[in-house]
Amino acid sequence: MTDRLTQAESLMSRVFDELCDDDPTSPEYARRRHDFAFHMCDWLGDLDSLHSALSNPAAVDPEKFASDTYGILFHIIPHLRAAFRSLEGREATDPFLEPVASANGVHTA
Repeated sequence: MTDRLTQAESLMSRVFDELCDDDPTSPEYARRRHDFAFHMCDWLGDLDSLHSALSNPAAVDPEKFASDTYGILFHIIPHLRAAFRSLEGREATDPFLEPVASANGVHTA
């Protein structure tokens, strides 16, 4: 594991501690914390690639970038869903498909 990845996972573990209200002494907490950090960091290379391409779009081959983008979506989205599940213990809802609550009542996206 690279130093950057180790530091990123350590940061995400602390983020989990800040966001999770469950008992931190339970064995399940430690597993969920580890899973959250892993799922939030496993796709850092994808994020680097996306950032690089979008930082200099003129230098990007659109056909290759289309393929890369599809791969990035295929990789990142399941990791984000798994990270949310590790944190919340439930599946994430999709606010673009399902009604979401707002301060003023329920609306759809």
